[in-house]
Amino acid sequence: MGRYKREVKDYILDRVDIVSLISSHIELKPVGPNFKGLCPFHGEKTPSFSVSTSWNKYKCFGCNESGDAITFVMKMQSLEFLDALEYLAATNGIDISKFLDENSFTVDYRVKLSYELNLEAAKFYRDMLLKNTFAIEYLTDRNIDKWSLIRFGIGYAPDGFQNLYNYLKGKGYKDDEVLFSNLVKKSQKTDKLYDTFRNRIIIPIFDNRKRIVGFGARSINDEMPKYLNSSESDFFKKSKVLYGQGINDNLDRGSFCILVEGYMDVIKLCQFGFKNVYASMGTSLTESQAYELSKNFNKLIFAYDMDEAGRTAIDRSIEMLERYKLDIRVLELTKAKDPDEYIDKFGIENFKTRLENSLDLYKYKIMRLKSGLDMNKPFDKKLYVDKTMNVLSNLKSDVEVEIYIQEVSVYTGINIGSLKAEYNRIKGRKNKIKEDVSNVSLDNEKKVLKNAEIKKSEMRNIDKIEKKLLEISMSSKEKFNLIKYSIGQNFVNSDINSAMYILKLYYDKKDEFDFNVAVEVLDLDKVVELEKYKKNISYIENEIDIQILLISREKELCLSRIAKLTEDVKKLSLLSSDEDKISMRKKQTELISERKKYDTLLAAERVSFD
Repeated sequence: MGRYKREVKDYILDRVDIVSLISSHIELKPVGPNFKGLCPFHGEKTPSFSVSTSWNKYKCFGCNESGDAITFVMKMQSLEFLDALEYLAATNGIDISKFLDENSFTVDYRVKLSYELNLEAAKFYRDMLLKNTFAIEYLTDRNIDKWSLIRFGIGYAPDGFQNLYNYLKGKGYKDDEVLFSNLVKKSQKTDKLYDTFRNRIIIPIFDNRKRIVGFGARSINDEMPKYLNSSESDFFKKSKVLYGQGINDNLDRGSFCILVEGYMDVIKLCQFGFKNVYASMGTSLTESQAYELSKNFNKLIFAYDMDEAGRTAIDRSIEMLERYKLDIRVLELTKAKDPDEYIDKFGIENFKTRLENSLDLYKYKIMRLKSGLDMNKPFDKKLYVDKTMNVLSNLKSDVEVEIYIQEVSVYTGINIGSLKAEYNRIKGRKNKIKEDVSNVSLDNEKKVLKNAEIKKSEMRNIDKIEKKLLEISMSSKEKFNLIKYSIGQNFVNSDINSAMYILKLYYDKKDEFDFNVAVEVLDLDKVVELEKYKKNISYIENEIDIQILLISREKELCLSRIAKLTEDVKKLSLLSSDEDKISMRKKQTELISERKKYDTLLAAERVSFD
């Protein structure tokens, strides 16, 4: 459990009144032995959210969210498991120091001390900003007002090698403590300590508990790189933090959030009254960040830079976010590289107008598909039509399809009737393939499958295939059930068999797999057993891919049986019975015939899918 012994969880849950906790967020009314209210996790008009005092848990019968006091705080406050434990302990006056794990005490102490040091550093940088006219002028030229300077804790790191170091030493902090915090570094040549940031605008980075976990530092001259960030550490994981957390949150599921690239974009938009503006800090959105946003918002608007790097980052992020069923939109800004510059050039009202007219997901996709193509070239035009009709074939609404086909007609000059015919052809082909896949049974008649995003190199042995099937099972309960139905508890690899059983225990309680939640519902040793597969969770969209893997596994098993039987055939001379010889040869023929069936199933032509 990290910093604490495992017993701390039950200790806290036994002392927290779950009804009082949840009542601080929603109105609960007694209904029989339980309490009911409107679910805080999804919009509803009729209460379907129940809280049990005897069970000490909650359950929503509308969206199936369930858990205990710890999971409730994790979801409502967007906290990690250990942070939720400490939050409940602090707000309920529960002393959990006796549960500290002695092995992690030193690291835990240093992490807490680093938060303290970061706060001291932020105060120092703020005071230095007030004393530096050049830094103030730079921010004024960037149209950052005084209120934003205060709200975001913006400061300045003066030029010189030991300004912050001397300040912290004067506060009584030791060299190893300031080194651990990454606020200073040690010279490899002289062993002297020097400030990490010098002659830069300093922007504190907060987590969702309003703690300063790191800093962004912007150069105010031509010094490169333009931005520096605090180094990764036990208390600062850039991939798990969104700049803007803990500052401008308005965590209302009915509201939307804006996702930008840089610090200044967040600051400028918040300065003009926008809430829920977050930056991925110059990198593509990570899985952890995507999950965090999906917990709090139904709608997300990308306002990334519109250069190729920004568009590519949007494309990668969309692939992750689509799994969370968010309403995704993309703000297209022209004549400015980012929201900060656009507002400075054209004003906030023009920005709001552009925001209101941001592109919905499919309109962005079909416009993005034009990139690099020349609509005056017949081949490029045909390629564009194929790609767009393939994308549109994923839509369920005929009305939406009609709207987008009209737009494609405008882009290409191809009449709507021809486009509809192409759409119907591609849609029909996909439906036929899905129908074929739904009828596939590895135990009886097998139909020819067309696909193959799964490389043959991944199908060469049973271990690789079974590992891949496990990784797919961790991506969704639906895919787990499909694989479990086909194989049951009959994986050849005993480790995979064990891991699949643990997944079943998890999916019996939860619908979406998440390691943070797994700690709550599984014993720690079981979570550790799954952890080795965590990095390779496979988000395969096409059910056909899974069927290909399942068939490949059966083929590999068949080849294994053929190999064993071939060895036995070599020993035919030792058999005394002609009947035994005939029986073994017949079995060998049957297995070879079975292998050919699998070859037929796997020898389908490739089909393009999203």
